[in-house]
Amino acid sequence: WELFWPLITGATMVIARPGGHRDTAYLRDLIKTEGITTIHFVPSMLHAFLEEEDIQLPPRIICSGEALPPGIDIPGLHNLYGPTEAAVDVSWHPCQPGETVVPIGRPVDNTTLHVLDSNLRDVPIGTPGELYIGGIQLARGYLGKPALTAERFLPAPNGERLYKTGDLARWLPTGELEYLGRTDHQIKIRGMRVELGEIEAVSGAAVKLVDGRLVGYHVGDIPNLTNLLPDHMIPRRWVQLDAFPLTRSGKLDRAALPAPEATSGKPYVPPRDEVEARLARLYEEVLKVPAAGILDDFFELGGHSISALRLAARIRQELGRNLPVATVLAAPTISALGRVLRQPEDLAPPSHVVPLNPDGDRTPIFFIHALGGQVFRYHPLARRLGPDQPVYAIAARGLVPGEEPHATLAEMADAYVTDLLAVRPAGPYVLGGFCIGGNIALEVARRLRERGEQVPLVVLFYANAEEPVADASLKDDTVLLFHALAGGPEETLGLDAAELAARSPEERLLAVMGAAEAADRLAPDTAEVEQARRYLAVFRANAHAVGGYRHEPYDGDVALFAPRREDGGWPSVAKGRLAHVEIPEERVPILYEPLVAEAATEIRKWMDHGIPDH
Repeated sequence: WELFWPLITGATMVIARPGGHRDTAYLRDLIKTEGITTIHFVPSMLHAFLEEEDIQLPPRIICSGEALPPGIDIPGLHNLYGPTEAAVDVSWHPCQPGETVVPIGRPVDNTTLHVLDSNLRDVPIGTPGELYIGGIQLARGYLGKPALTAERFLPAPNGERLYKTGDLARWLPTGELEYLGRTDHQIKIRGMRVELGEIEAVSGAAVKLVDGRLVGYHVGDIPNLTNLLPDHMIPRRWVQLDAFPLTRSGKLDRAALPAPEATSGKPYVPPRDEVEARLARLYEEVLKVPAAGILDDFFELGGHSISALRLAARIRQELGRNLPVATVLAAPTISALGRVLRQPEDLAPPSHVVPLNPDGDRTPIFFIHALGGQVFRYHPLARRLGPDQPVYAIAARGLVPGEEPHATLAEMADAYVTDLLAVRPAGPYVLGGFCIGGNIALEVARRLRERGEQVPLVVLFYANAEEPVADASLKDDTVLLFHALAGGPEETLGLDAAELAARSPEERLLAVMGAAEAADRLAPDTAEVEQARRYLAVFRANAHAVGGYRHEPYDGDVALFAPRREDGGWPSVAKGRLAHVEIPEERVPILYEPLVAEAATEIRKWMDHGIPDH
């Protein structure tokens, strides 16, 4: 009908360019420029299109090829149903807002639809049965397959020739049909028919549809199906089994196949810069996984071509980069995709106050940067705190070219109070920070309270009141160079510190960068010399601004994440209630999975119920 309907009505047929049907931004622009009035989507592609920015919906939107789920309440939406054997759509339903079930509707002209039992007798209204199709548009059969033709094209008792669809359906009291699923192992993947048995015959594996994605279960090595099956028929997730579960009769027990793990099975490697942190959040949201590391493969996490399209659209919306879907396919890990997307200006966030989650009606949390000045490490915590919890992060001055870093902690605290009030003019506020971010957060909280604002909680992650910055880094700039670029003041990367100190600053920088890169310690956004210089200047300024600072007593509530309660000397500073959560000696993991989930739970508990008196 897509070809003949325009001819019959005098409309213009507009055909998308090759591959354009998978590009939501292209379709958005095509609809506007061509004045499209009717468009045909498979439901999964419609979902992706509706996530695009600045779309203009045509008056009529037609969906077929997959089951259309309820909840897409847009005007002019029609649900069509039909198999290839009936060329193609045989029923239609105009969708209504608020439908909890989307019927496949009534038969089109010159078509009959029948819901029959195993004896080819009509079943009562509301009773499930198998759907059969009759009418002039039925195919004659399958070319060169007489046995399959005889199995699927049957004579009915009334003499009509019917096609046995294999679909379960039932009549509704409205006279429309509701689709209930399949009677066999045939499924639809993004609008394309897939026979699980065909995949299993080629692969020797068991195959199951889990959350809309093909999962393969194998004994032995994972089969290489690249040249044997079309892309949409190849499972992207595999589960290793010692043996296939069997029923008493010796057949595969599909119900006993275990659920696949929610991750790719690779060790979790956290993001190393702002680009990777933002990509990780997009991976997690698009694929609905709890945590995505930089080495996790998009497709091993359950991605497919439609979700790759959604990822490309989200990257365009949130990072401002136009990314072809083919790039996602070619660079499926966060690390690889980050190399494609990263630009020199990515050292700095788009503004000093970064809205990690601006939504929600709870008391907002503001996290302060650590020594490097960046805030990407707070992304996982913001996600774990929940969609109803507003979370912001304040980045350091100096990351933007031409901008000077602050020279003292007092300058930082004054500036960050101004930044915070510009975003949220009235409290209450919760403050927090990792490393020196905790020291700065405490002084921001002090200033807010002096202004009469409420600060019910300050959260400290590995902050130190007695020695905010390692003393060795403050006394020796070569040690500070290792601290900034190699991950710690004790990390010399096999270099001779004394020999290095005798070199010029530029030679020292290049030597440490080279050694850090060889040891896979160099953050991606400091791999360029100019970026590394800028990052080092901010790190050095922050270290000296906070390193020698000593806090006056603070009588508000403080929560400390540290190996021991007395670590960092906070009991002598925090004179209000002081909560302590014991965490491992290693510093950074508290901000990443799995520990970050527990940290978020504790923070929400303190915000809701306060810190208990001891």
